[in-house]
Amino acid sequence: MPTKEDVLRRAEEQRRQLFEAGGVVFQKEGKWTGFCPFHHDENKPSFSVFEHQGTGRVQWKCFSGCGEGDIFDFWGKFRNLDAHSEFTEILEDLDGYLGGKVEIAKPPPRQVETEKKQAKLGELVKTYDYMNAEGLLVFQECRYEPKDFRLRALDGNGGWTWSLKGVERVPYRLPDVIGSEIVILVEGAKDADTLAERGLCATAIAGGASSWRKEYAKWFQGKQVVISGDRDLAGDQFVREAAPDIYEVARGVKVIEIPLPWAEKHGPDVTDWLAGGATVRDFGALVGSTPPYRPPVPATPEEASPEDREEPKDSLWEQIRAIASAGGDRDAKLRALIRTARKAMELAGGEVDEGIYAERALDRDERLKDRKEGMRFGQHITVGTPTGIPVLDALLYGIRPVWICVEGYSGFGKSTLVSMFAQCALEEGSPVLFVPLEEPPESIDRMFLARMSQMDGRRISTGEYTCEEEYDRVLKVRDKFLGLRPGIYYPSRGACQPTVAQVFRLIESFQSQVGEGNGQVYIDPVHGVNRGPDQKTDYDKESAAISMIRRVIEEFNIPVISNVHMNKSGAVKGHTGFQHSADVRLFLTEKDPTKKLNEGRPDEDRLYRPVVDLLVLKNKGLPTGALRLLYDKRTSTFTLHRPDVGTSWEEKRRDLR
Repeated sequence: MPTKEDVLRRAEEQRRQLFEAGGVVFQKEGKWTGFCPFHHDENKPSFSVFEHQGTGRVQWKCFSGCGEGDIFDFWGKFRNLDAHSEFTEILEDLDGYLGGKVEIAKPPPRQVETEKKQAKLGELVKTYDYMNAEGLLVFQECRYEPKDFRLRALDGNGGWTWSLKGVERVPYRLPDVIGSEIVILVEGAKDADTLAERGLCATAIAGGASSWRKEYAKWFQGKQVVISGDRDLAGDQFVREAAPDIYEVARGVKVIEIPLPWAEKHGPDVTDWLAGGATVRDFGALVGSTPPYRPPVPATPEEASPEDREEPKDSLWEQIRAIASAGGDRDAKLRALIRTARKAMELAGGEVDEGIYAERALDRDERLKDRKEGMRFGQHITVGTPTGIPVLDALLYGIRPVWICVEGYSGFGKSTLVSMFAQCALEEGSPVLFVPLEEPPESIDRMFLARMSQMDGRRISTGEYTCEEEYDRVLKVRDKFLGLRPGIYYPSRGACQPTVAQVFRLIESFQSQVGEGNGQVYIDPVHGVNRGPDQKTDYDKESAAISMIRRVIEEFNIPVISNVHMNKSGAVKGHTGFQHSADVRLFLTEKDPTKKLNEGRPDEDRLYRPVVDLLVLKNKGLPTGALRLLYDKRTSTFTLHRPDVGTSWEEKRRDLR
């Protein structure tokens, strides 16, 4: 009998061969992301292989929800064996494969379902036949209890195959769709049957809300189409993907929603609504009262609100990006960027200190000549992702591959500020590794949701909405957030306070998944890491953290954004190297003379918007300055405060000495 340790050691040595034998199709040689063998979407790579940052063991995960685990979990799923009750069989089978005694037949098992796996699906309770235009069976959707769905097609030999490769995808009840001028598109075949039983022409697509394909739209050419998704996040996604495609070819489109009180009482779909007492007349009245669908379009400057016209959110950022990416003389570009920063600061009521620019910026290319090509100032000015505060972009030129250190006292919004940076990165398409060392990942997620919905994060987490409009807003925001969420990487729950070495391995794993040079790293706070075995004091630990961050920036050419706390005397908590080694220092401080930030806080039910100043104390040889911001703790948002700052930059700098 082979031992678990021996089989695992050999399996990890042959990991790529093993996963490929299991049907994984990796995107590129040497990369560890690819197409999952356990579901049928062949267009979006969702399978990843990586090393667990705590144990170092090889792990896998399908981000579409097929599963995750270690090599034994993968092999069990691949060979249709239960990882718990049939572990011995998995061990022997894997040992036989590694020793060359077991051959793996092709095609992979996702294309041939075994009787054992069918038994594990539960009882087959319903099949839905999908016919082509001639009324011939193309494939079936099978429903099992406990609730699960599978697709199968005829194999040409009187049996079934569980692969739909090469099979045309058609809508449900297609012959009825072809013969009708008015068609109702619902989320599932059950709902389509419910409406058909009441004399209406209804259709659905196989696979549920997330399975819409643009090729389905052709069947709705020239028809009046009513789309009804379930009243949940998946239904909102279904409508958002299907409606624009159908709008391009249909004669008219309406998108209806089951009334919220009904949905909350009876269920989110059409069948639930009708079973709860609604009638076809109610359905018709809902369709009649719904305005025609129009796809969303970006607002023009004339349509924008007065606030938006006063300061377009992206105008400064786009201006900075355009200047930095343009060709021409380096000094001319520098002068243009300085003018942009000065203009931005005038809008905010702040000032720009150009002394550092005069002293250091012109010789920057000499000081950076040994750095990577993309960072040489003489070649071009590196512009990263925006920060969420356009005026701050004018100073920083976005989040670049440097170390940004955010300093401040407790309660001044350091975590909020860096989470704003992270959200901007995600919205620009950059993956983010967030290492929260004080708050759980759920708290960081709540900041994202609160900011995106402009609602109290606590009410979002508890579901205490004051009106239907708030509920609808959160539904839409959650869907948008779920679109960003796969780009956020958190440490596993078992490593809430990792050592410096574990954080570096985590970053290495992150880079192996997203590709070197991609993404951003956030550590909140940097002095929250634990001591390693070779670090006797906190000073040793923090020195190692500083060296680790510099190494990450040099080796991977990605930015690191970290927080540090201030002690009561006004100094940085821990190693002073956090200040001196960082490329950019941002300091959050209170300059409101009418109220101390940490005294006399308002009641929990009142709006909480203290005024804080964000000082750019160090900017890697570029201009520094000061901004006055409003901090809304409820919605985790910083916005510009229009009134004059009131004190000069020199006075602010003297206050900090």
